[in-house]
Amino acid sequence: MSAETIYMPPLAVQLTWRDDRLASIFLDFAPEEALPTAVDSLSPRGQTFARGLAEYLSGRATDFGLDPERDLPMDEISDFSRDILLALFRAVRFGSTTTYGALARLAGRPNAARAVGRAMASNRWPLLIPCHRVLGASGALTGFTGAGLPMKKLLLGIEGADFREK
Repeated sequence: MSAETIYMPPLAVQLTWRDDRLASIFLDFAPEEALPTAVDSLSPRGQTFARGLAEYLSGRATDFGLDPERDLPMDEISDFSRDILLALFRAVRFGSTTTYGALARLAGRPNAARAVGRAMASNRWPLLIPCHRVLGASGALTGFTGAGLPMKKLLLGIEGADFREK
């Protein structure tokens, strides 16, 4: 396993790689004194991700140069979580949101809204698998792993997505 951190204020993004696959993404706010990471100091895959991150922070949709079915160890998570995460990745585009219930229906599991919430909470690839785009039934912000609701609010703001404060 290898890890690299990309500082691109306001974000600090830690990527953990196992072989050629992205094992996890950890999001946090960049420290105030953090300088942007020199892209050429990153691995080739990290460089590709960093270019996607710059696009994202500029308000443009990106796939970060990754395909979840090829580049993520999806075989390490349950079939249910994989179905939910892939449905989210494929259907809920940049600047859009959905609810836990709507995502459950979209993935063919109409009575599994709470289980969708658990799948979102255990998502190892935020940003790429955009769990920040999943809101409560009323359209309100709900939990977000890692840096919490302030991070979710920031990401949705970058995308220009509509949401309600609690």
